[in-house]
Amino acid sequence: MASKASYENKPYIQTIVTQHWKMEFLGSDDYWNEVLKLLTQTHEVLTLISLGVRSMAWARFMALSWFTKGHSLGGALAILFAAILALHDETELLERLEGVYTFGQPMVEDEKFVEFMKKKLKESAINYVRFVYSNDIVPRLPFDDSELMFKHFGQRFYYNSLYKGQVKAPNKNYFSPLEAIPMMMNVVWELIKSFALWRITGADYRERGLMRVVRVIGLIIPGLSAHCPQDYINGSCLGSTDVLFHPNRLYSTY
Repeated sequence: MASKASYENKPYIQTIVTQHWKMEFLGSDDYWNEVLKLLTQTHEVLTLISLGVRSMAWARFMALSWFTKGHSLGGALAILFAAILALHDETELLERLEGVYTFGQPMVEDEKFVEFMKKKLKESAINYVRFVYSNDIVPRLPFDDSELMFKHFGQRFYYNSLYKGQVKAPNKNYFSPLEAIPMMMNVVWELIKSFALWRITGADYRERGLMRVVRVIGLIIPGLSAHCPQDYINGSCLGSTDVLFHPNRLYSTY
């Protein structure tokens, strides 16, 4: 109800507060015109993390450039949102969409979808980058094989457990006997790193009890703890970017 009320007029909000919530109504101010004026004068880029009706109205009303991004399923929704715009021929919004950036995104596409989106992203000059950390299991799901037919596309940027960028990402489909021991060793290293990293990089990178519990769970299911936002944040802040513009990265399918 609170979310709905934020889009309503003063009488509606007053009724909600006084009759339904049984609280004192202190007042309601309308900043709509002032916000539009401020954005028009001072902002050239609008980042849409949560897309609401008014956000879309602003994007249509003003010549704004914007980005969509997300982690895990949020990353899948980010690229699917761009696909919905393309399917509905929302040319105006697509032309203002500067980029789609996902972190630990699962596969959501088959070959037909990939070809369709490659064409649409190229037409609108939209930059689509997928960030993958270490042995994160989620970007490797569902598996890229002839039976499931799921594919990744776009530009992939891979961080290893030291947050160093690499062109080649290991263990494409996760379940590989040859990768089991290296993955387990990497999980042990990540657990050790959770105690030591903040001493080197500062208190902002200190991991608390809950995150360390997740690291321990990773000893049972390698790749699960690597999916946490913590490592993607660390990679964004501490990671090397020299591979970000490597030409081979532009043609990755995983």
